Amino acid sequence: MPSPTYPFSSPRKGDGTVMVTEILVDAGSCKFKTRITVGKLDGKLRVETVSSCEKVRLWAEKLGSEVEALSLTKPFCSNPAYLAADEPARLCPPCPVPTAFLMAAWAEAGYLIKRNPSIGFREAGRP
Repeated sequence: MPSPTYPFSSPRKGDGTVMVTEILVDAGSCKFKTRITVGKLDGKLRVETVSSCEKVRLWAEKLGSEVEALSLTKPFCSNPAYLAADEPARLCPPCPVPTAFLMAAWAEAGYLIKRNPSIGFREAGRP
């Protein structure tokens, strides 16, 4: 995947590098990889998505490169991250990318603490 660019006005570290939130997604059985980078830009969230999945690229295009943080607090049925998963992207129902994006965006907006979620399979009957 190509390296992302960072045209953000997010806070900068002492060395001048931009502070953004970045999430790497390994979608699992489909083997597609996605990198989502979110930074603040003039009060909005600037989003950059790089993915090996064509459906995720269509999703990112529909979502757009700038999103109002407050719009991302809406329920599933009216949340831009999930609405963009419909036509034309037609993301697979178990795709973790919209949720990963929301976690990055919420972290960048200050709505949640950056902690890694975990989903894993285990065989039935094993602890």
